[in-house]
Amino acid sequence: MEKYHKGTAFVPGGPGWPGADKNISYQYPSGSIDNEINYFLDQAMSSSSTVADAVALVNNAKDDGYNSSKNPYFMMFGDPSLTKYSEVLLWKSYSFVIRNHEYVNHFLNYVGEVEMLDIQKVCK
Repeated sequence: MEKYHKGTAFVPGGPGWPGADKNISYQYPSGSIDNEINYFLDQAMSSSSTVADAVALVNNAKDDGYNSSKNPYFMMFGDPSLTKYSEVLLWKSYSFVIRNHEYVNHFLNYVGEVEMLDIQKVCK
């Protein structure tokens, strides 16, 4: 629940909220929308802190910018394999051999994520 959605149909009790007819007497578990926002922001901060404290950041050599090939932080953004970078938590390796690289955007945009997951199983 983002604080930016307060007062919109995206949150319970907001104008045009689709659940209004089914949940006439809806009450936020913490008592108010502001308390809910604070709760979820606190949860996000706590969880992200757990991850950030456990994962080392890639060293940024902060070179002059003319030749950044020795700067690990710079190289992280163009390297075909991100396995050696500790701060990269999620990524997908694409293969030109099995040709799982050229239709990803098409399938996500036009077919949908469910079908894409089935295609990924076939490509492995």
